[in-house]
Amino acid sequence: MLAGGKSSRFDFEDKSLCILHGKPLIRHVIDRVSKISDDVVVALRNEMQAEKYGSLLNDVTVGFDSVKDFGPAAGIMAGVQLAKYEYVLVVGCDMPYINLDVFSMLFDEAIGYDAAVPLWENGYVESLHAVYDRGAMMKAVSRALADEQRKMRFIIDSMKNVRYVPVEVIRKIDPELRTLYNINMPYEFDKVQK
Repeated sequence: MLAGGKSSRFDFEDKSLCILHGKPLIRHVIDRVSKISDDVVVALRNEMQAEKYGSLLNDVTVGFDSVKDFGPAAGIMAGVQLAKYEYVLVVGCDMPYINLDVFSMLFDEAIGYDAAVPLWENGYVESLHAVYDRGAMMKAVSRALADEQRKMRFIIDSMKNVRYVPVEVIRKIDPELRTLYNINMPYEFDKVQK
C-alpha cells in the first residue's frame, strides 16, 4: 500500500490520517486488504512520517522509499522488496472502498502475466489498483529508476506481458466502480463523509 505521498492536492495535509466514518483513511484500506492477505506492506516516505502513524501500523510491515522524491515508483519498490508472495496487490492509502472480490479476480487474472491492470475505455490504466508479479515489478521499477522515469505508465509499458482488465469486467462485480474511487482533493473527502 502506498502512503508516502506528499498529499499536495490535499493541501499538504496527510490525507491518510483523515478520519472517515470513525477511523483514519489508511486503516480502512489496511483492514480491507488484511482480509485477503496476511502480508500487508505499507510504503512510507521516511521514518519521520512513520512516527506520525504511531500504533496505526503495528499489524503491518512498513517500508521506506530508498529514492527520495521519485513518486509512486519509489514506494512500490520499497513495498515489493518486502513482500513475501509472488504476486502483489498495489493500492493507494486513499482508496477506502476497495472491493475484495475485484482484487480476487485481479489476482486470478494476473496468473501467468506480469500484471493485471484495470483499463478504462479511454485507455487510462488504474496502475495503483492492480496486481503485479513481484519479480517483474522489481525489474520494471529498477529500469524506471535507472532511466529517471517517474510515470507509472512507463513502468507498465516496460513489462512484457500485461493483462489489461476492462473496467466493464470490474463493473460486473462492482457496478458503481467504487473500488476505483480514490480521494485526492479535500472536496472528494467531504463528499465521501456524507
